[in-house]
Amino acid sequence: MAEARILVVDDEADVCELVADWLAEEAEWTVDYTTEPLRALEQIGQASYDLMVTDLRMPQMHGLDLARQARSLRPGLSVIGITGFASLDSSVDALRQGFVDYIQKPFRVDDLRAAVCRALSQRAQGEPGEAAADEVTHDNAVLAAANEDLSKRLELVSRELTTMQQRLAGQVANLEIRCEAADQLDGQRDPQQILGMGLVMLRRQLPADEHAIVLIQKQPPQMTALATIENDEIVIRRQQQNLERGVLRAVIKRGMPALIEDLSDSPLLGDVEHWIELHGSLLLVPLIGNSRTQAIAMVRRQDTGTAFSVVETRRAMAVCAEIGKAIEIAKTIGHQQTEVFEFLKQMADSADGEGPMSGHSRRVTLLVRDMARRLGLDEGRVQNLEVAARLHDIGKTLLPVDLRGRRGRLNEQDMRLWQTHAERAWAMLEPLGFLDDAVDLIRYHHNPELWGDDPAAEQQILAACEAYDELTHDGVHGAGLAHDDAMAAVKALFDDSVGADMLECLSHCAAFSQ
Repeated sequence: MAEARILVVDDEADVCELVADWLAEEAEWTVDYTTEPLRALEQIGQASYDLMVTDLRMPQMHGLDLARQARSLRPGLSVIGITGFASLDSSVDALRQGFVDYIQKPFRVDDLRAAVCRALSQRAQGEPGEAAADEVTHDNAVLAAANEDLSKRLELVSRELTTMQQRLAGQVANLEIRCEAADQLDGQRDPQQILGMGLVMLRRQLPADEHAIVLIQKQPPQMTALATIENDEIVIRRQQQNLERGVLRAVIKRGMPALIEDLSDSPLLGDVEHWIELHGSLLLVPLIGNSRTQAIAMVRRQDTGTAFSVVETRRAMAVCAEIGKAIEIAKTIGHQQTEVFEFLKQMADSADGEGPMSGHSRRVTLLVRDMARRLGLDEGRVQNLEVAARLHDIGKTLLPVDLRGRRGRLNEQDMRLWQTHAERAWAMLEPLGFLDDAVDLIRYHHNPELWGDDPAAEQQILAACEAYDELTHDGVHGAGLAHDDAMAAVKALFDDSVGADMLECLSHCAAFSQ
């Protein structure tokens, strides 16, 4: 068989590569291919091709136009056309543009190779003349006779293509869901906040009568929190419950979704029967992060049997995958932050030193907790205040060693240096990024002049409690004072920066603690 260089052009990458592979099986033929007609023209201008096999219907350029421009670049080029639409008129038109053959999709490999062999043989014998139009007309008559069979085959291929397109559209939709969920959850570090956001996302993607997410501890299998939607409000309850049997335990073990088509007949509801209506259909989807089940989403519909389609289940799995990863990241960061906080507490204890001031930070923490709760602060503000109290003197570890070990009242110069420990603590803690509110309280607990005209209750509580404990124990301010004297000193120290109601509450809490 004669040596030849062939260029295949088809805008469908799979078809283009497949045709090229078929032709390249002939050792004597060198085959190149491209999906872009403009690129094909570049290649033809750069290399000596004997034959071009091209699709006629392409979005960038019609095959007839490509053939005309290609032959203007290389007049001796032979062209074979491939199309899914048989037409005598287009065949004759193609012949006028230099086409030597014209085959219809779908075609067999042998038919394609035969056409290429004929084209190369004609090329060896000389350029085709106008008489070839009659031969193509005859071939089209043969093709027309085979159209019925080809139409059936094309219909089958079309159905398969439609199925593939639908599958691809579903995959793209699920990818969009995951990207949207990932964007919304990016930066979230509170598992409970993520549960609430996850419920909202799940309800938007999968409307139903009831939605819930169970936060899971895998070893041993245990529920640690339950998030539900009640009257359009997110409700998150902390509750510990061992999962010894039932559908939740099964989902944890398998790491796969589960569908109960009729709740009223299911024997697997041992671990969900207290949280879910016992009628309708129930879909359970694991929220997996780091290859472990972090939580389980539960979606219930009143319908039974076919309440959840495959498409809906996949959509739920897509959003749950991102929620699971966000929960795992939040848990990991939370664990790391806990370890860092424990280390910081040890540093704070060492800053208190030994003697009467030993345990100062712990005493202040207990005092501010009691005072804050008596003043009606919510638990989140109380916890933040406790963190500030526990670490407020950590900056003393950065002071000169001789100053930290000194006993008795300090002179004015040393006292100014001593009081820089608050700013030093801020410089140490602020870069950590997870103690922001507490860090601001620590920074200004010795500087009421920087509080502004309306200081926060937390700032007043921390400063007053810290000053009271220092004044009632031997330290850098001198000998410890009795309760009444210490309260008078606190009032004088902060003037009007700490309100009378705060001081009254402090007096009561301090007296009670003693």
